[in-house]
Amino acid sequence: MMNYLIMEYVLTFGTIGFVLVLAYINIRQTEKQLEETRKRRQSQAVPAAE
Repeated sequence: MMNYLIMEYVLTFGTIGFVLVLAYINIRQTEKQLEETRKRRQSQAVPAAE
């Protein structure tokens, strides 16, 4: 019985950890895309202002 509970905890926390890692990667990727978009828009806005 105790062995089953340990396996259940490992699966639960392993799954939660996996989801957190995927969420972190997604957040970093989104931040990178936003940064690139802002740089592109800023570089396009500068010649129009001149």
